[in-house]
Amino acid sequence: MLIWITLATALLILVVLALRFLGDRPISYRGLLLVDTKRFLESFLLQMGVGSVFVLEREPGPGFLQLALTDRHSDVEELEFGLPDAGWCRERFVLVHTALETAEHNCRLEVDRDNIAVPRFLRVRIKGNREELTPRLIQVLTLAAGQLGFDSEDRYTLRMKGSISSEYQRGLADQMEQMPRGGLIARTLAAWLRRSAKTDQEE
Repeated sequence: MLIWITLATALLILVVLALRFLGDRPISYRGLLLVDTKRFLESFLLQMGVGSVFVLEREPGPGFLQLALTDRHSDVEELEFGLPDAGWCRERFVLVHTALETAEHNCRLEVDRDNIAVPRFLRVRIKGNREELTPRLIQVLTLAAGQLGFDSEDRYTLRMKGSISSEYQRGLADQMEQMPRGGLIARTLAAWLRRSAKTDQEE
């Protein structure tokens, strides 16, 4: 039993250190199929703070799919799927917009005629708790990819960037403080997490 407690404590300490040293630097994963992104989305929703982005860059050719976390309260979160009317998707931009509206997603089209490179931008708001959000987000990404002409076997590079949410940091701190035999290191890291969570919340 003691060895499992020690291993669990060590794992939590590694997570905390990763949060400390990675900060808001992008985290990348290569060669993913769209169906592979479920577990990454679940982690993104659990850990990341408002303003964080989840971008899938298509490897065989131009194009990407992107999500941004715009709001979160406890386990209820709001994300936005965004698509620019750029050169690589201009011919299919309307198809994506129509398909998402037909699927009854909350779409908003922004127009900026002064912006020659990106005259329009599609924003799709998706809100809910984490359990229901993941399949809905996968549906939006899959539907958009299909309308953009991306192949189901296309591979993507996933880039996640942003801050760790204050809720997640406090949850980790709770776990570390409740660990038997956590010791001074665990208590010190838990205190650091609580200070960091408070700072993030105040910003």
